[in-house]
Amino acid sequence: MQYVIKRNNDVIPFDGGKIYSAITKASKECGRYLAEEQMNDIIISISKFSEGNLTVEEIQDEVVDRLMKVDTIIAKTYQGYRAVRHEKRKQGEQILREIDGMVEKTSEKLSENANKDGRTISVQRDILAGISSKEYYLNYILPKRIANAHKNFDIHVHDLDYLLFRETNCELVNLEKMLRGGCKIGNACMDEPKSIEVAVGHTVQIVASVSSNTFGGCTIPYLDRTLVPYVRKTFVKNWNVGLKWLTTDEECEKDEDLEEGFKPNNDIYFQEDWTEIYKTLKEKHKKAYKYAKALTLEAVRQSMQGLEYEINSLSTVNGQTPFTTIGIGTETSWEGKVIQKAIFSNRASGFGKNKDKTAIFPKIAYAACIGHNLKPEDKNWDVTQLAFHCMGKAIYPDILFVTLEQIANGTVVYPMGEYYCPTILNVA
Repeated sequence: MQYVIKRNNDVIPFDGGKIYSAITKASKECGRYLAEEQMNDIIISISKFSEGNLTVEEIQDEVVDRLMKVDTIIAKTYQGYRAVRHEKRKQGEQILREIDGMVEKTSEKLSENANKDGRTISVQRDILAGISSKEYYLNYILPKRIANAHKNFDIHVHDLDYLLFRETNCELVNLEKMLRGGCKIGNACMDEPKSIEVAVGHTVQIVASVSSNTFGGCTIPYLDRTLVPYVRKTFVKNWNVGLKWLTTDEECEKDEDLEEGFKPNNDIYFQEDWTEIYKTLKEKHKKAYKYAKALTLEAVRQSMQGLEYEINSLSTVNGQTPFTTIGIGTETSWEGKVIQKAIFSNRASGFGKNKDKTAIFPKIAYAACIGHNLKPEDKNWDVTQLAFHCMGKAIYPDILFVTLEQIANGTVVYPMGEYYCPTILNVA
């Protein structure tokens, strides 16, 4: 026999060195060795095979037959080595088939995730990388019993295409901490926002950064509470502008504070209750107060609309719209309720050019509790009425039933959406 038929049907010259190498590897594995003459006899006997050219598999069968006559342990070890090589080839062939499906646009992976546009290069590149990562983790990292259970559909190991990189799945973003005092995103050092508009802009950038560095979604708990100080900053800014244009010289002469404006220490914006501050500002100048309140309400409305549009227009590094959830409902302050109502009104009014679509993100989780917002006599009942209206129009919010104790202690846990992704969240 001068030639060998390969698995791809190519015909190549017979090479006894490959048989020698394979038997040597099997011998090392079991700790038993053949004499040089025995090795040469096996190779020569196969090379003199006279019934035409053999395939690689047929040659391996011949090697096993001859080894069984001289050393059964080496023969069985060679069989095991051969089986491992066969399994590795199968894995490689599977990867190639999946890549072919990607190239030919026939792969189901291009359309299996509604949150990814399979037509884009970033998504296709991510799926392509995931194919090899998944196979490697499944065949070399996972214990065999778990890998086999997954292959047999007894269990499903989620996110196999990302587990190799040991990234966290789903983040609970501490937005309050990141906004107050500022934070660093990439190479940019973000200052603490001085208005609701800037605070929402920072929030979108944080969502984009977190989502691009994990393989799941992110939840922003207590979004309404977090944004309260920035609504106040916006109000004060508007009030000071109103004073500039709405006060007369006579009024300024009577009250020096009107000419100076209101310039509180930054920490005051984060105190719990501003009822008395608003009352004082209203008494100082009613027109400026009315002007500031109207402009602040509009700023909040536009900011919540911007939050929705910007998150839905974002694309992470893997080509996915950030899977984002916002948690609201615990705030009873004027600022918090303004934010809650703006979120619901915006979502209920529709999405897109003709307002005939429902926004995918952010998912809205609304904390509800008797004694807080579930009865007509509750302080936030008006917000809940709007939440139910929104639910009828646009599916969301998901209702998260909590206790008064949780609200008082700040221990409400907002999930990724209790109906779709009950995931334990990590802290970003």
